[in-house]
Amino acid sequence: TLFRSTESTSEKVVLSSLYKNSEQKLRIFKAVKLALSKSTMDDMNTVEFLKVYNSDHRLILQLKFCDREICRRFLQNYREGQLQRELQNQLQVSLSLLAVPIQMVLKVGCETLDHIINDEERCLQYICKEKPDRLPDEEIAEIGR
Repeated sequence: TLFRSTESTSEKVVLSSLYKNSEQKLRIFKAVKLALSKSTMDDMNTVEFLKVYNSDHRLILQLKFCDREICRRFLQNYREGQLQRELQNQLQVSLSLLAVPIQMVLKVGCETLDHIINDEERCLQYICKEKPDRLPDEEIAEIGR
């Protein structure tokens, strides 16, 4: 499993606050799911959303990759900035805002992958070695429908 932390770099857009509103939560979740799907070129059958943690200005997604190649594409697109651009675009459309500048961080356990993102094999080893400690959250199942 992998944790992806996302926060807006704009003081005007606080994703964690917006996510507390049920209507905005659905919009944000769909934007995240669509951005991930587009950036991995996957129909989302091989990536599971396990939990969304809402903390201090950040949304933290716990993801499980069921396919190594999809995980590799995810890492490549993350490294190249494609995932970030796609998520910014999807959030902009979903939230009807002019811009949603964001910053993202990838973690596996206590290892921050951003520091080693150019070493794809090492990142994959960390991700594949980390076993999920949970099943998909009920909230995820509810809003993911």
